[in-house]
Amino acid sequence: MKRVSLVGLLMALLGGLSLAAPAQATNVGNEGCTPGYWKNHPTSWEEVNPTALLTFDHTSVAFPPFAPSSSDLDGNGTADTFMDALNFKGGAGLVGAERILFRAAVAAWLNAADEGVGYPLRRAEFVAEVNAAIASGDRQTMLDLAAELDTLNNLGCPL
Repeated sequence: MKRVSLVGLLMALLGGLSLAAPAQATNVGNEGCTPGYWKNHPTSWEEVNPTALLTFDHTSVAFPPFAPSSSDLDGNGTADTFMDALNFKGGAGLVGAERILFRAAVAAWLNAADEGVGYPLRRAEFVAEVNAAIASGDRQTMLDLAAELDTLNNLGCPL
């Protein structure tokens, strides 16, 4: 007898209907705001505040939290926040690449969370990619993904 998971059964019953997580922005398009925009407009942030930790567990949505290699990438002795990530300057080596990636990834996260921004990616599509790039331990992999996200973050900000 073949076992069927509850999720599989529900999906079959619903005809493959995809139920988006309640916190996902649905305005998909070709817009994106830069890290600088988000850094200078923290009152525009939706679903998270500037002091939220990078490792904050988004239990209300269907994607994993970011998984930095260290909770203190900027070396200031405290765990990094979303705002800290927007202020990362980059640098040499793996930590520098990770900072560059997180600056772009946090802006992407904020773009995807905002109903007023038609960002072309959903968070579920790129958070896992960010974590995999970091886990790879390969600087170029991190920089390549950061460049892709940066391109999307520069599509034009409607806010």
